[in-house]
Amino acid sequence: MKRIKLKLNLRYGNKLMLSYMALVMIPVLTIGYFAYTIALDSIKERARISIQGTLNQIHENIQYKLRDVNQISEQFIYDQDLQTILSTHHTGIEGYSATKEKLIPKLSSALNLTPTNVWITLYMDNTTLPEINYGTSGEEMLNRYHGDNYETFYKTKIRDEAWYKGTEIPFEKSIWKQISLDKKFGKISLLRRLINFDKKLLDPEHMDLGVIRISISIEELFEAIHANQDTNLSHLFVLDGAGRVVVGQAPGNKATVDLNQLSRENLVVRESMADFDWTMVSLLPYSELDGDIHNLGIATFLVCLFSFTIAVIFGALVSRYFGKRVNKIVTSLNEVREGNLYKRINYSGDDEFAKIVNAFNDMTITIEELIEEVYLVNLRKKEAELEALQAQINPHFLYNTLSSISQLAKLGEVDKQHQMIMGLASFYRLTLNSGETFLAVEKEIQQVQAYIDIQKIKYEGQLDVNYEIDPEVLSYQTVKLILQPFVENALEHGWYGEPIRIQISVHQNRDRIVFTIQDNGAGMEQETIDQVFNPSDIRVGYGIQNVNQRIKLHFGNEYGVQILSELGSGTTITITIPQKL
Repeated sequence: MKRIKLKLNLRYGNKLMLSYMALVMIPVLTIGYFAYTIALDSIKERARISIQGTLNQIHENIQYKLRDVNQISEQFIYDQDLQTILSTHHTGIEGYSATKEKLIPKLSSALNLTPTNVWITLYMDNTTLPEINYGTSGEEMLNRYHGDNYETFYKTKIRDEAWYKGTEIPFEKSIWKQISLDKKFGKISLLRRLINFDKKLLDPEHMDLGVIRISISIEELFEAIHANQDTNLSHLFVLDGAGRVVVGQAPGNKATVDLNQLSRENLVVRESMADFDWTMVSLLPYSELDGDIHNLGIATFLVCLFSFTIAVIFGALVSRYFGKRVNKIVTSLNEVREGNLYKRINYSGDDEFAKIVNAFNDMTITIEELIEEVYLVNLRKKEAELEALQAQINPHFLYNTLSSISQLAKLGEVDKQHQMIMGLASFYRLTLNSGETFLAVEKEIQQVQAYIDIQKIKYEGQLDVNYEIDPEVLSYQTVKLILQPFVENALEHGWYGEPIRIQISVHQNRDRIVFTIQDNGAGMEQETIDQVFNPSDIRVGYGIQNVNQRIKLHFGNEYGVQILSELGSGTTITITIPQKL
């Protein structure tokens, strides 16, 4: 509790300084945090783009080899002579001749289409052509890569194998898959159906000629991955659809990896390989970026510290400047409120505070003069004028307004602070009116407008005022301070939380000037209205009684104030004075 009391009893300058520091610290820390986060993301993004570019190059290299292998399959698919050989029923020596003179040259020619070592296996439906088998299994031959890298088998030998039963092999495009012993020997095969295009329309049930299989070493296909293992790619490997490592080494030489778990400590960059349903993955540990991140953190901290230091120094100067001036005015105001009407403020400058000080000094001087003057007139006029002065000077209103200005300064609302100071200065300048009792209707309207402008800032959008002024009445004279008390009464007693609308109208009615103040506030009962006009009951309607008495005193009993009101429906005030130049 003591700590809270200490905070509440801080001087205005210290409160302003603390609020300013808080307002500065929040944006500085926020901007610093977002700047650090954005820069950190930029470092990671640059690393990701660099790695992604490397992966794209590797992928393009692999795609180049795949296109070479696919070109071989295209050679077989669209070769009319090959279709004729495979669809013709051969007898005796004709099958051997067709194989030696036509089929084998085509297989050899296909191998020359690519510099990549491949093994071609042709599974034939035509059993009248002899098989080509060098006595070594295709997997072992592919593992050795020497001699004639091709062989042919009858398709009947693979019909019962699991990979053939579970694979739908198209002829329009090729598919890549590890079949048979491919995984054991580190190979992958391209598969494609061979068909007789002449029978595709005429006899589609007998258009199949066989299956072409072109195998390639995964090691050779992905040699670009091994070539880039020593670059900025700390871990580079390939995963199949089940998350198993098929090429390269994952952290810890694990056979399967969880990329979501690895992404906590590593920058994970992926490159999809649609041909295999595989994914090429690169891992870059965040620890390798620690140097850049550390430097970034230091730079961000220093910038924030420098910005905050400059802001604090500036805030201290501003708080001290405004604090001294506000405290000086508030101290003098408290003395006046305690009865020292001879108090004056010495202030140099030409800013808004100077205008308040000048208005304050003029006000206290005017008070003295009016107090002396009021004793020279009849007692009734003396009482009325004194009450008018008490209503217009109201230190409580000035104190509350200055407190509001203090709050606006703490919140950094400079524009609103300026508006309220200027409105307050204008209000008291017009209120004083050089000590004169009468003033032009135009100035009376300006005076209530200055008061309303101050209240609009305090009520923050809850107050809407409309004016309907007949220009012909602006030059006529009126007793001063006859509108503001009714506006103040509407705000203090008529406002119940909802937006309040006030209509101020001034017009001529024959030889009279009629002021109308209408609001949509809470309204009042007839009993309350009767109490307002009861001179013996000063607890209710003190300001309204004052206005009514002063008008009747200066203009006669036929003029004055009328009130029409209904509880819950608002109030209409009508003030009537004669036309007087």
